[in-house]
Amino acid sequence: MVDQTIETMKRKVVKAINSLETACPNLTPLISVAPGRINLIGGHTDYNGGFVLPLAINRYVVVALRPRSDRLMRAVAADTDEKAIMDLSFEDTSLSMMPKWMGFCVGAWRIISETDAGKSKRLPGFDIAFSGDVPVGAGLSSSAALSVALLTAINHSAGLKLEPFILSTLAPEIEARYAGVRCGLMDPFTSAMGKAGHVVFLDNAQRRYQYFPLPTDKLAVVSIFTGVKHELASSSYNAIRALCERTAEELLGEKGAYLSNVSNDLFRLKHHSLDADQRRIVRHILTENRRVLLVCEGLKELAASKTDEPGKVLGRLLYHSHASLKNDYRVSCDELDVIVHLAAGFDGAYGSRMTGGGFGGATVNLVRPDRVDAFIDVVLDGYKKATGIDGTAWRFEPVDGARIIGA
Repeated sequence: MVDQTIETMKRKVVKAINSLETACPNLTPLISVAPGRINLIGGHTDYNGGFVLPLAINRYVVVALRPRSDRLMRAVAADTDEKAIMDLSFEDTSLSMMPKWMGFCVGAWRIISETDAGKSKRLPGFDIAFSGDVPVGAGLSSSAALSVALLTAINHSAGLKLEPFILSTLAPEIEARYAGVRCGLMDPFTSAMGKAGHVVFLDNAQRRYQYFPLPTDKLAVVSIFTGVKHELASSSYNAIRALCERTAEELLGEKGAYLSNVSNDLFRLKHHSLDADQRRIVRHILTENRRVLLVCEGLKELAASKTDEPGKVLGRLLYHSHASLKNDYRVSCDELDVIVHLAAGFDGAYGSRMTGGGFGGATVNLVRPDRVDAFIDVVLDGYKKATGIDGTAWRFEPVDGARIIGA
């Protein structure tokens, strides 16, 4: 059964794509959908080759796509009616004068064209329209959802038959080349590979994954948005990632090494050779990876338990994660800290932490289902009094990943 919100966006993108001047007006557009994601635990471990535990959420990007008989790409952002056009036969230099989202559309086409499957076919141009309700700037992967929805649609339309996991590995290249952000695999992986009713454990170095049921009758996932929007490309994100890479290379003596491959023994042995910033980031990565594994075990215990004690254990791990992200990795901010503090004082909230890249964005909170409404009221009221900012709250359900929903 298709979510009613998806149906509304589907009608919007079909109307928008039909407004474009097209070379193939009689073709019915293909419709794809991809969800956003929220990361339960595993902050900044993904690009360090570590463990994460995200879930795909019931907020989506919907794409309508129709092949053309020429090499033009005509695209429209259905939510704003902003349009762009580009001749794919030429270089991408003209993108600098176009809306930022056009880089994602062109990037998806370019990068899927560079795969072996893409090279075997001369991809046509496309008409594209998209709409979404994934909150932008909240650390919920709106850009990854757009990338995955685009890749899913192009893959299906062109008959390339690339698996969803493979598509997810292409998406970070779109962000790196066309948005200037060196993101990890977690966001597009979750958007492509999410499973309803489950979180998914991902080992980013080994690229192995495992689903764990999320007992939504015992735990509700609530996100509180600070109202402070981060732009990763203009923040400290790329600088922090570069520091991680340099530190891993120094410790392991190998270019391209991951911090998650540093053992506790090696860290103790070479602790003195690192500066204070390097010691902090290594400590966070090592302890955060352990917390992810503990949460996986805790979810299994909670599913089998008749009490909420395992929920309390899970919550403490989230609080410890936030403290590490704040004090060791230093990617939190005052607004995020206020929300976590308010959650810690609420009876019925198990745990809270910042999620996403940090420097603003949102928190992820585990709350007793019967206390969600009261939790949201108390936290938003307290946040407004503490900061003067109106926060926003969402309750999320774990959903399936990207798919084709119509043609």
